Amino acid sequence: MSSVFQKSIVINNHYLYTRNFYRCLYHQKRSITSIREIQTRLKSIQNTKKITDSMKLIATNKLENAEKSLNIARQIGNSFNTYFKNIKATDKISDRNIIIAVGSDKGLCGGVNTSVSRALKFFVEDDNETNNIKNSKTKSLKKQKSNDDHDNDNDNDNEYLEQPNHRVFIIGDKIKSQVAKNIPNHIEMIYSGIGGKKQSSPTFYEVCLICDDINYVMQEKLLNSEVLEDDSYDEIFDSGFILFNRYINSVSYEITTLPVYTRETIINSPNLFTYKYDEDIFDELQEFAFAINLYWALSEGYMTELSSRKYAMENSSRNAKEIINNLIKSINHSRQTHITNELIDISTGANNYKK
Repeated sequence: MSSVFQKSIVINNHYLYTRNFYRCLYHQKRSITSIREIQTRLKSIQNTKKITDSMKLIATNKLENAEKSLNIARQIGNSFNTYFKNIKATDKISDRNIIIAVGSDKGLCGGVNTSVSRALKFFVEDDNETNNIKNSKTKSLKKQKSNDDHDNDNDNDNEYLEQPNHRVFIIGDKIKSQVAKNIPNHIEMIYSGIGGKKQSSPTFYEVCLICDDINYVMQEKLLNSEVLEDDSYDEIFDSGFILFNRYINSVSYEITTLPVYTRETIINSPNLFTYKYDEDIFDELQEFAFAINLYWALSEGYMTELSSRKYAMENSSRNAKEIINNLIKSINHSRQTHITNELIDISTGANNYKK
């Protein structure tokens, strides 16, 4: 009963073939291990799906209140911007400019924060290149002058030109982590936790606090600069704009800017006298318009964040469901293969026992 491929041994008067026995034992251990590994991965993916489903549900519940706040902010903001368009207030970018980048503190919302940080880096770095060209021209002109007094004056001018013209204020920790290495000299302040611990929609009170803080920081920068040598200059910044994501629908948004008008810009508007006004309202008008535009930008960004997170979590849950179905099929296939191999081994042993 022995051959080259099969060698038998006798255990309790039963003929077992060692080659089939060890092969059956190896496949049994291998199949059990693979099933356990698949079950462990299946459990982790099921837990992940529960998290994504809960995050999608939370974002969906918050969308209704966020949409109401956004509609109110759009109505007030559009009325102010219509007024500034009617008086033809200029929104050109000047040398002493502030940039307010609006993002979020949390991730898992698609490319909402990446789009804002990319636009911010592109704008600031592009402006730095133009400033470097201007500085190189001033250095070449300095070499042609031999007077020491003029050299000292040009050195001070060069130091002033090398200072960053843009003062960046960031709202959201995610944007800070993405631009901190690229434009560290331009960042003035970083604000986080807007909306409270429960991450509700931003309030107008929080926006007013941010505006007051920005004005305070720029006032301190003005006091420490050489601009105050001119007694007639009293503006804390020359121009500014807010960079944010404008909500279009549940699956799309676009990068948009809103201008920040200064008091001097409002007073020098060509069509200002078409409206009746008091001379003492320009400071309050500028501060209130600044707060309204920032509140509008924060509402747009918050609505975009929630809709993007809902869409991202929905896609993640769908992908997790497909992976779970495939893993269940793999487990069933492994079990069926294991059972089939056992039945084949039993039938083979029974046939050999009859022989």
